[in-house]
Formats: sequence, C-alpha cells, structure tokens
Amino acid sequence: MIARKLLEARAKANSHAIVFKKPEFPTLTSFAIVKTAENFHLFPSLEGIEEPHKQMIIDLVNPALEVQITAPHISDEGLWKRACFKRWPLAEIIEIEKHGNSWKVAFLERYISEFLSNLQISDNKQENKSKLMKEF
Repeated sequence: MIARKLLEARAKANSHAIVFKKPEFPTLTSFAIVKTAENFHLFPSLEGIEEPHKQMIIDLVNPALEVQITAPHISDEGLWKRACFKRWPLAEIIEIEKHGNSWKVAFLERYISEFLSNLQISDNKQENKSKLMKEF
C-alpha cells in the first residue's frame, strides 16, 4: 500500500514519468525507455531500437544535452523545437522559414552564430582554434 502511494506520488511529481500499465509497477519496456533517455549522453545511439520505442526515447531526451551528442544522432524536429525553446525562451521569434522550415537547422545555425560571436578576438589564434576543435 505504501509502495503504491510512493509510486503514484512520483508519477505526479514527474510529468515525464514512466507510463504504467498497472497502477503498481512499470513495465520493463517503459523502464528501459526512460533509462535510455536519461542516459542518452552516455550512449547516444538509437540504432536497433524499434520505431515506436525510438520516438518515446526521443520525446524524453533532455533538449539541453550538448549539441555534439544530439546533432549527429537525432533529426526529430520535435526535439529540436524543444531545444530552441529551452535555450532561447523567446524562440517564437525564430523565423523557421529562413532556416529551411527545420528546427534542427534553426538551432544549429543560431548555436554556431552564438558560439562564433562569443569567441574572443585575441592575438592567440591557436587558443581560438582549440576552442573550435573542442566545440565541434
């Protein structure tokens, strides 16, 4: 009885909580989907995962993950739209038409523009090259 109340309280606290088939326990599949999304930064590959499960993982992936992790592996527009709004809360001013109607392109273009704008102009070009190589 207490365990059930704890699980229900956790489900209410987390909007992205595990989808329960029964009120008591999550399915192994649901648990694996949530853990895969939570640990996407450790193993950023969706290869071999069936399509409905792949989409569920993408829906749960943190949109604030480093772009070097997400960009090569996820092309889902929903994730990139969430990433835009997470990074730039006023993302509604992004004119998506100017980015090929793609949230991923809009995010990457704005991200790179922001990164290049923040590079410090210095005599040490090697330092800037190192930053670029680390970032990309």
